[in-house]
Amino acid sequence: MIESWDSFFVAETAAAAALLGLLFVSISINIKEFVSAGGLADRALSALALLLAMLIIGLVLAMPGQPVAVMGFETIIGGIIAAVMTTCFGWRGLRLSDAEYRGNFIRNIVTNLGALAPVVIGGCLILGGGEAGFYFVAAGMCLSIVKAVTEGWIFLVEINR
Repeated sequence: MIESWDSFFVAETAAAAALLGLLFVSISINIKEFVSAGGLADRALSALALLLAMLIIGLVLAMPGQPVAVMGFETIIGGIIAAVMTTCFGWRGLRLSDAEYRGNFIRNIVTNLGALAPVVIGGCLILGGGEAGFYFVAAGMCLSIVKAVTEGWIFLVEINR
């Protein structure tokens, strides 16, 4: 069953890498707006960290010959590190943001954690020997990509409105 997930993790890793590059470009195009808007640079960094985490977790899970327990442990650690990083960036951005936008920053933190929760839960299930955990990890990776893409839209289009 584990071998059947190889193609998913390869595809997910390629998608995360491509989106990470596109997000980086969209931020670079509007760098003046990010620097001048309170907390927006931290929100952008949070989105980059989310995609980078999905890239690294996908790469690690695609490595051949790993014991299932190791895959679970790697997934848990990757998900927790991503959650801590995105939350720290989110709180810093929240503190720097204008009062009228603070709700958006709080929603950003909550949705990042919501996207990462299935990754950590799936890692725990995998660590316990439950191959069904891969479905949780896959769902979390897909949610994280959707979350980062919506941030990319904000950074590329909405920032100029």
